[in-house]
Amino acid sequence: MESKKVIKRPIISEKSLLAATAGRYTFQVDHAASKGDVRRALKEIFGVNTTEIKTMITKGRTSRVWGRKSRASVGPIKKAVVSLEKGQKLDIFESKGS
Repeated sequence: MESKKVIKRPIISEKSLLAATAGRYTFQVDHAASKGDVRRALKEIFGVNTTEIKTMITKGRTSRVWGRKSRASVGPIKKAVVSLEKGQKLDIFESKGS
């Protein structure tokens, strides 16, 4: 699988930024991507080595209108939480604040 198709985007939230200070970075990845694909994509795109990769698939949101459940526009996504080797970091998760 191509590296640019494996990693879709970084997930920037309060929880992921707090984890980034401890060296764990969160990305949205393709559903068909394996941990090895994620490892190769990070090495190729960012030039970093990983020590641990945890993946999870989150459920899509449902909405309720007039008592009926329906699927909302946000479908299920696959996330990868990546730990890097000591001394390595990704600048895209650094805060730009004062």
